[in-house]
Amino acid sequence: MPLGLHKFLRVIVPGAFLAVEGFLLYAFCFLDFPSSSDTWSLLSRDWGKTTGFVLLAVLLGAVYHFLGITEVIDNKTFRGMQGIRDNITDRLTRPFRSDSAVASRLPDVDWRILRRVFFRFIDEIPHLATSNQLAFFSGLGFYASVDLAAISSLYTMATVIGWMIIGDANLAVRLYLLVLVVLVAVGIATARVTIRKHRETSDIQIDAILADHLSELRDRILNSLDLR
Repeated sequence: MPLGLHKFLRVIVPGAFLAVEGFLLYAFCFLDFPSSSDTWSLLSRDWGKTTGFVLLAVLLGAVYHFLGITEVIDNKTFRGMQGIRDNITDRLTRPFRSDSAVASRLPDVDWRILRRVFFRFIDEIPHLATSNQLAFFSGLGFYASVDLAAISSLYTMATVIGWMIIGDANLAVRLYLLVLVVLVAVGIATARVTIRKHRETSDIQIDAILADHLSELRDRILNSLDLR
């Protein structure tokens, strides 16, 4: 899948979550009732409003992505992607720990070096094309799930703090909180499923490399170290 599409989705998805949940916050917590025609007019076919909403989502998503919030949340909670990177690094270097020409240099092999080697094999091995697509979508699904859980948790905390300050909450606010709690639960559950699928896919890719391209893997690791 195109790298540009991946980057765009990594920006627009959390931006959309921020914009939509912010819209719902306004609708449920600041209007008399969320069915107000003024609120739902944002969902009309007015292209000006639609364009503005999309641009807002892109802006919010760009800031969110630039700050690296997804990675921070993942590293502090699931450790999903870092765990997969550590697994790839460990498995692809393990066969060479007794190789005198490579073993002494293995401490210098990190994900930054091995990433290029790993993905080059994925692009070159024809029968891994399907697994590459699965990895693309499971990875995006994991990041989107982490973003959904994190952003929904943020709005939940903001709403609860507002409730505590005001001292009361009407039915609409309580419904909004219920929606947020459900979204947090869905995000966490989906993140666990997608990262497990992503791990399984990466293991399939590693098995293919180790089974048929071990000597080439050794040479590419050494070349990458030399070019470092």
